Amino acid sequence: QYVIVLVVARKGGSVALGELSLAQAYVICASYIGWLALRNQYLVHHDTDYDFSDYLFLRTAFPLLLYASVAVALIFIHWGSQTASVVACLFALKFSEGFSDVNAAFFQKANISHFIAASAVLRLVACLAVFVPIYVSVHSIQLGLLALAVTWLILFLLFDNRFRRNTLALKERVFAFDGDVTLRRWRLFKTTLPLGCSGAVMILMNYLPRLGLNSFVG
Repeated sequence: QYVIVLVVARKGGSVALGELSLAQAYVICASYIGWLALRNQYLVHHDTDYDFSDYLFLRTAFPLLLYASVAVALIFIHWGSQTASVVACLFALKFSEGFSDVNAAFFQKANISHFIAASAVLRLVACLAVFVPIYVSVHSIQLGLLALAVTWLILFLLFDNRFRRNTLALKERVFAFDGDVTLRRWRLFKTTLPLGCSGAVMILMNYLPRLGLNSFVG
């Protein structure tokens, strides 16, 4: 996202950069909770503990609920400003990025880490090819972020997910709600939620100055 910050700083000025910076403070802290440290958990656990579909389910369902709740709350907190809409679009971007992150755990554990690098390069190229032209032409952070989120999701489906499906088959459907499956996913959620919260607390220390400046300076 440094490319996004750089382009907004160069073309949008201090006001646009301030809106983006404040939105990032909310989104990145919340995304640490939403992602539940699932990538780390997959790397340290035996494959027999959980199915990969459990990780995909939690990476889909929990961030969707959390991001939507935070975005709605911020609409009322920042009523009348663009901050809430920028936050919502950044959440969409992080939601798309989260799928590549959890797939990267499989690539790393299977010792095919070059796919992680290739996926990152594809997302960077998409950022340059999608966000930059849109923002330069129409000066809309929101439109650029939404277009980039859709592009990243398409790249995940065509690249990351396709290769993972050819290498690792899922034992359960992602949205299976059988008793045993639900209990197993609940157990995984209880294990990873504290890890996600601890990561959010650590990153929050870096973003507290931004939130404080917004509260006292505006």
